[in-house]
Amino acid sequence: MSRLSRPLAILSSPVVLPQAWWVRRTTPRLPEAPGARSGVAGAAHPPALSLLVIGESTAVGVGVDDQSAGLAAQLARLLARDGRAVAWAAIGRSGHRVSGTLAETVPRLVGEHDVVVVALGVNDVMGLTSLRRWRAGIEAILGELRPHLRDGGRIVLSGLPPLRHFPSLPQPAREVAALHADALDACLADVAPRRGALHVPIHHLARPDHLAADGFHPSAVGYRAWAEAIAAALDSAPSGL
Repeated sequence: MSRLSRPLAILSSPVVLPQAWWVRRTTPRLPEAPGARSGVAGAAHPPALSLLVIGESTAVGVGVDDQSAGLAAQLARLLARDGRAVAWAAIGRSGHRVSGTLAETVPRLVGEHDVVVVALGVNDVMGLTSLRRWRAGIEAILGELRPHLRDGGRIVLSGLPPLRHFPSLPQPAREVAALHADALDACLADVAPRRGALHVPIHHLARPDHLAADGFHPSAVGYRAWAEAIAAALDSAPSGL
């Protein structure tokens, strides 16, 4: 079914495209969260761990009122334990697909990090990115990120959110989008171990309070639950952090 998700979406376009137009017209357009896109969580002494989050709108806090409630800052606070400080940064752009992140965000990266989280996929679902282009883009990003990892560092490929539970998407567009999201997520799960990355599914984050006012992006509660899933996966990984 995964290879059929995009053809199915294309075949459904006479119904789905008008629904997509309606969603764009009626869904509130939330801005990228204001506030500093970098900081330090935890102890005041020099940071022992560097965290970077890159990707689409969720990487830069769309859905919350300040970057401090976004994914990067919340994950940094969870990782700052036992007297350890965590320096965090968020780099991305609302609307980016995998190709945009590879072309615009990745070339801006500097330095080395202990954890790099890649949060992408929803725009590729809505834009019907093919599985071939998706896989090639993710593999290219992984290759470009390697020089930015410290020894023992981790790349996290975040799974796609549970689109079939997004109230802002009407049926059947919601189910068509969810099927394509499942296919892209399955690709991440396949690529990650082959390239030494960690895939973290987040399809369980489906409570109403996980979503912001637009019914599409995470709320502060949603970002917290997302950060908890990533922190737990890092803790249970063979080498830990």
